[in-house]
Amino acid sequence: MDIIFSIVVLLSLQRIGHARSIIDSTNVFSVDAYGAVGDGKTDDSQAFLKAWKDACGSKDGVSTLSIPSGKTFLLKPITFSGPCQAAGIHVQILGTIQAPQQSEWSGVDPDMWIMFREISGLNLEGPGTIDGSGSQWWPKSCKHSPKACLQAPTQLVMMGCSHIQMSHLKLVNSPRNHLSIASCDNVVMNDLTITAPGDSPNTDGIDISNSKSIVLSNSIIATGDDCVAINSGTSDLNITGVACGPGHGIRNLQSK
Repeated sequence: MDIIFSIVVLLSLQRIGHARSIIDSTNVFSVDAYGAVGDGKTDDSQAFLKAWKDACGSKDGVSTLSIPSGKTFLLKPITFSGPCQAAGIHVQILGTIQAPQQSEWSGVDPDMWIMFREISGLNLEGPGTIDGSGSQWWPKSCKHSPKACLQAPTQLVMMGCSHIQMSHLKLVNSPRNHLSIASCDNVVMNDLTITAPGDSPNTDGIDISNSKSIVLSNSIIATGDDCVAINSGTSDLNITGVACGPGHGIRNLQSK
C-alpha cells in the first residue's frame, strides 16, 4: 500500500480565499424549482430527489444540481443513486443542508444520512454547509453507554463512486463519522472544513475503506475522534496540508 503523508499543523492558519466556480452551463437543476422550501422545517427530501432524477438522467453534457444560498434545507435520510446518463454531475451547495431531529429517524436506516452511490464524475462543491445536528445523538452514543445506546448515522457517504471532486465544503456536527469514502477510486478532496466539539464521540472526520487513488489537501479537520481513519483495502493515498486537531490524528487501521 502506498500512503504519502505531508501534514502541516499550524497554530495560526490563514485561509486563502477562493473564487467560487462559475456554473458554465445552462443545464442547471435548482432544487427550489422542484418545490424545495428551505425554511429549515419543511422536509425537502422529495424535491431534492426529483431534481436529482432530472440532473442524473439528462444527456446534455454536465448537469448542475444547485442548492441556493440563504436557505436551510431539511433532508431526511436520502440516497442519490447512479449510474447517471449525464457526462458528470456538479452539486453546487451554496446554502445549508440540515439533518432532521433524532425522533424523525424512526423506521429508516440509522446507518447513514446522505449517500451518493455508484456515480462517476461527481463534483461536490461549496461554499455551503452540511450540518448533521449531532448534539442530540452524542449523549446516547454507544461509546458512552454501550448497554443502552442509539446507533448513530454517518453524515455523508460516498459508496462505489469514481472520479469524485469535493471542495470548499463545511461538514459540521455529525452524529458519527462526518465523511465515509467506501469502494471508491480517483477521489480529490480540497479545502474541506470538518468540525465537531472535541468531546463529541465517534465523530471521525474522514473514514476511507476499500478505495484507491485518494487525494486530501489544504483542509481543516477538528473533531472528537480520528481526523482521518485509513481502513482495510485502501491504497494510493496522498494527504497534504491538513490542520488536524483536536482529535486522534491520522490513523492507519489496516491490518499488517
